[in-house]
Amino acid sequence: MANLVKAINTPAAKNEIVQAIINAWPTVFNKKPTYDQVAKTWAQIAIEASRGKYILNNNVGNIDYTSGFKGDYYQNNDTYSVNGNPANRKSYVTKRRAYNTLEDGVIDYLTLLKNRPPVMEALFKGSPSDFSNALAKVHYYDPFVRDDYVDKNGKKNNGYTTNLVSIYNQ
Repeated sequence: MANLVKAINTPAAKNEIVQAIINAWPTVFNKKPTYDQVAKTWAQIAIEASRGKYILNNNVGNIDYTSGFKGDYYQNNDTYSVNGNPANRKSYVTKRRAYNTLEDGVIDYLTLLKNRPPVMEALFKGSPSDFSNALAKVHYYDPFVRDDYVDKNGKKNNGYTTNLVSIYNQ
């Protein structure tokens, strides 16, 4: 039975996250990852977790809790675009999955991606832009922030794709 647990910041350095991706990959895919696959995965996790600074309960992908998940969960605030306008955001409280270890979080994150064919195709064969677009297509993130946009204060913001490609290229 799942229990509500306290949201605890479990930050991880880039090298720790990359190593967790490399270690978890064979558990999910039965083979070692390529450099390109690790780089795309790291770039997406870096966006979700501010480069590892804000990982809560080892949930590297900010994966929402669903009734089929056997583990615990925590509650967190998030936002979404109202009427397709990324500058108009509405806050809400969400339940997110909690994990005991960083590697457990990465395994579940990779499993989630594995179960979304467009994402897997882009992760295995596509460019970083293709990967971001596939994530938006399956609503992994708010698709209205995929491209660059101007917020309600008139400030230009890089979209998800711009950020993912930039981090991938580093």
